[in-house]
Amino acid sequence: MTMTSTILTRLSLLACAVALPGTALAGAPTAGELEFAAADIAPADGSLNKEEFTTTLPEGSKPKFVNKQFKKANFVKSESLTLEEYLVYIGDIEAPTKQELSFRVADLNLNGGIDLAELNTATPGKSPFINIVKTFLIADDDANDELSRAEWTLLKTGKAKPAKGEKFLKFVLADANENNQLTNLEFASTFPRGTVQAKVDVKFDKLDKNDDTFLTRDEYNPGAPKTPPAP
Repeated sequence: MTMTSTILTRLSLLACAVALPGTALAGAPTAGELEFAAADIAPADGSLNKEEFTTTLPEGSKPKFVNKQFKKANFVKSESLTLEEYLVYIGDIEAPTKQELSFRVADLNLNGGIDLAELNTATPGKSPFINIVKTFLIADDDANDELSRAEWTLLKTGKAKPAKGEKFLKFVLADANENNQLTNLEFASTFPRGTVQAKVDVKFDKLDKNDDTFLTRDEYNPGAPKTPPAP
């Protein structure tokens, strides 16, 4: 099973486990929920595969029509439909936004927040890790080390902004343990992800003038302030 399919499976299970807006999962089931339960028989796993979904359509529906409707309902893009997808399809509830869906996918530990590690996993491409740290710090408006749904939405819609006058120096972003020194590992976070370690080592050794296995601010950027700027 690929990472993508694993995440989608988690998403499908989550959608069936949480209370959905506009439904009565905590009380008497709605007509749509009963329809879903009646169709979920082979196997009864909280989701509808295409064969099960077909039983909810008019009798005698042709394969082309079935495929079209299944694709329309399957906004999670998995091999089966969740209860949420089915209720959206029949018009019982509104479809989640792209930001809501991406939040669920990124929230790997399902705790309702996105931490830095999860943001790193959710960020494609070769962007240096310090860039992801910067993005996280800007988006984490309440500085609680997690992105809420609201903060995530601002980030994904391009509305997350840094505080006025806030600066993000590369050295500070890389200095994970905040000891005013960069180890080789911390220094590597300034390179594009996927950079071969040998390339990092060559540059690190060149900057480490006194061979003490860490970089000071002056070694990293001669002439730059040797102490962090005042908050």
